[in-house]
Amino acid sequence: LHLCVHVLDRYLETAQVTRQRLQLAGITALWIASKFEDVYDEVPLARDMVYLADSAYTKAQINTNRKSEIVIGISEGQPIECYNHKACTSAF
Repeated sequence: LHLCVHVLDRYLETAQVTRQRLQLAGITALWIASKFEDVYDEVPLARDMVYLADSAYTKAQINTNRKSEIVIGISEGQPIECYNHKACTSAF
């Protein structure tokens, strides 16, 4: 959840998001954060994100948002800090 908030916060620093698209940005940030947290190849699918958003958005909208707006927002800024000490120390 911490990483999701961090990704969303970094995105909102650079982009103007209307109130109608804020939930889409949040659900996309949650999806991206879950990919970072992937431990056992149990990354949620786009349909899972649609369910979490109570079908407010389609899979296509979430995929498009993930591929364009949010990813651009997190790839241009500072790197995402290592938030999980155990995972970081085992990587080196």
